[in-house]
Amino acid sequence: MKNVEKMIKNTRKTVRKVRRNWRKKERNTLNDPLICVVLDQAKSLIFKT
Repeated sequence: MKNVEKMIKNTRKTVRKVRRNWRKKERNTLNDPLICVVLDQAKSLIFKT
């Protein structure tokens, strides 16, 4: 459980970073495949627990 919580916290941090960059740059960053993968993993983890 602790590892899952850490993962979720880390994904939240990355989401915040993405949003900051997203404000600075154009809106291409959210379409970045890596970020989509991370978000998908976070969703699956949250639904599993």
